[in-house]
Amino acid sequence: MIRFSTLVIVAAAAILSGCAVQSANDRDAMTFFVDFDHGDDNSHGATRVAPFKHAPGDPQAAGKAGLVTLIAGDTVIFKGGVHYRGSLVIASAGAEGEPITLDGNTEGDFGTGPAIFDGGEVLSDWSKCESADPCGGNPNYANIYRAEAPGRARALTSNLHQDGELRILAQHPNPATPMFTDDTREYLRVAPAKRPRVEIIDSRLAQLGGEQLVGGYVYVWRRTNQIDTRRIDSFNDTTGAITFAELGGPVYPEVRYALANSLSGAVFDRPGEYVFITPTTGHAPTVYLWPEGPFDPATARVTVAVRPLAIELTGENHFVTIRGFRFQNYQRAIFRGDRLPRARKITIRDNEFTRIKAADYANAVELYNTDEMLIANNDLHDCSKMRGLIAHDGFGAVIRNNRLVRMGRTPIVMYGMSRGKIMQNIVRHCRGMHSNGISVYKNNRDILVEGNFVYDSNIPLTCSGTENITIRNNIFDGAGAAQPISFWERVKGEVVIENNILIGSGRGAGLCITGLGDRTGESFDMYLTLRDNIMDGPAMHIMKGEPWLTRTGRVGNIYLSAPSGFGLGTDERIVSDIREVLPGVAKQDYRRAEGVTAGPAAAE
Repeated sequence: MIRFSTLVIVAAAAILSGCAVQSANDRDAMTFFVDFDHGDDNSHGATRVAPFKHAPGDPQAAGKAGLVTLIAGDTVIFKGGVHYRGSLVIASAGAEGEPITLDGNTEGDFGTGPAIFDGGEVLSDWSKCESADPCGGNPNYANIYRAEAPGRARALTSNLHQDGELRILAQHPNPATPMFTDDTREYLRVAPAKRPRVEIIDSRLAQLGGEQLVGGYVYVWRRTNQIDTRRIDSFNDTTGAITFAELGGPVYPEVRYALANSLSGAVFDRPGEYVFITPTTGHAPTVYLWPEGPFDPATARVTVAVRPLAIELTGENHFVTIRGFRFQNYQRAIFRGDRLPRARKITIRDNEFTRIKAADYANAVELYNTDEMLIANNDLHDCSKMRGLIAHDGFGAVIRNNRLVRMGRTPIVMYGMSRGKIMQNIVRHCRGMHSNGISVYKNNRDILVEGNFVYDSNIPLTCSGTENITIRNNIFDGAGAAQPISFWERVKGEVVIENNILIGSGRGAGLCITGLGDRTGESFDMYLTLRDNIMDGPAMHIMKGEPWLTRTGRVGNIYLSAPSGFGLGTDERIVSDIREVLPGVAKQDYRRAEGVTAGPAAAE
C-alpha cells in the first residue's frame, strides 16, 4: 500500500475540499479510502476517518468522489468487511512502477477481512402463502413464502441465495445439484415435433402444469454443449404442445428438455427452489421461495443479483492492479472488451470470486487485448454456468496458482495468446455443460501448461488452434469419465507432453487426437513428444480407433494398458495395476511408488 506523510494527506484534503477537484494533470498520486456503509462522497476521501461512500469510477459517485479521475500511482482502498454495492468503470492507465491499484484491504488496517464487491440486494418483508391462490394454485403453498424483489432483478439472472447457499430456479426434472442444472442426462426426452425449433409436443406437459407453464422457461438441448433457454409463449391443451421463440439452430433427433420458473406444483415441488414472476404492468417482480431448512422471515438473509458487472476496464488500462477483494452476486466480475486498444500489465490477484452467474453461459473474469497480464492466487468457486478466468489476445499472459472449484463452465481458457503460461492451478469438481478443466484455443502460439491439477472436471485439458505447446508436470485425472487431454483440430508445431500423470479416462488413453472437423485427424501438422508420463494408455487417434503414431517420439512412458500389437518405445512399459506406480491414487494421493521416475515430481 502507498503511504503518505501527514503533510501530503493534509495537502490532499485541502485540494479536495474546494469547490472542484484539481484536474488529474495537476496533482500527485494519492491514496483514497472508500467505506460504502459510512462514507460520504463530499468528504475529501484521503484518510480512513473521512472516506468516500462511492469509489472514483462508480457512475453513482457524487460530490467530490464523482470528480476524481484516477492517475498513475493512485490507490483506492475499500473498507474490509463492508459490502460495496456498486460497479466501477475504469478508463485510466497507470505507469511502470506506478500502477492504479484497487485494494480490498490487503494490509488489514482498514476494516476487518476483505472488502466485498456485492452485486446483490437483500430481500425482506416475506409473507407466507396462506392458501393456494396467492401461490398460483401450487398445492405446496404452506411451504412457500413471497417477497417483492428490486425492479432490476430478473428470473434468469436472480442468482438467489438463502443464507449464503445457492437456491435453484424451480426446474423439472429436478437436477441432482443446484450448481449444475444443465445435465442433459436428467432432462425429459421426446420425439421432435413438426416444427422442432419453435415447439415441443409431449403428452406429459398437461400434467406438468399445462397453461401454468406459460411465462416460464424451457431449456432445450439443441446441440453439443449448447442449451437454448426460451420463454414459453403458449400451451395447446389439444395437442399437448408448448411454443416458444425460434431456437438458434437444428435440434437433435431426440429432443431433451427441462421446464423452469413455473408455479406449477410439478415444477415448483421441493425445498430449495424458487419462482420469479415479473408482471408486464411495470410492477416489481415477486419471488416465491420454498426455503431449505428453518426459515425465519424476520432474520433470514435472502439475496438476489441486480448488478451485471463489478469492474469494467474501458481505456488503455496499462498497469492496473485489482487485489484482495471478494466478488459475489454479479453476472460478471471483471471485464475488458475486445474493441479496446492494447493494454499492458493488468494484474488480478488474491481475490475470491463466488456466486457469479449470468442469464446464460458467461465468464467471471475476462480480459481482451492485454499483454503481460497476471491472474494469480485467486479463489473461484460455486459459480453456476460460468467460465472462470479467460485471457483473450495478447502475449505473455500468466494464469498461475488459482483455485477453481464447482464452476459451471470451463474454469480456465486462453484464446489467441502468444507465450502464455497456465501454471500451478487447481481445478476440481467442475461438472457443468462443457466444463473442461483447461482449454487452449484459437490461434495460440508457444504455450506452457505446467504443474496444474485437474480432477473431476470433464476433460482436464482441451487444445485446438495452437502452435507449439509444452504440457509438463501436470496431474490430469478424468475421474473415470473423460480422457485427460484432447486435441480437437489445428494443433501444430512442436508439442511436448512430459512428466505428467494422465489417468481416469474411461477410454484407455491418456491423450486423444480427435480430428474434429476433418474426419481423419491427419491434418495435425505437429511433432508429438511423449516423455516420462504415467498414462492410461497411448495417444489414441479417436476417428480411427487406433494409437497415434504419426510423427511421434516416445520415451520412458508408463502405460496402464495398451492395445494388442502396440509397439513400446524406448524405456516404455505397461503395468497391470495402477497401484504399482501410484499406490494411493484411490484416495487422490498421486505420489509415485519408490523407484518410479515417470510422472511429475510435484506429486511428491
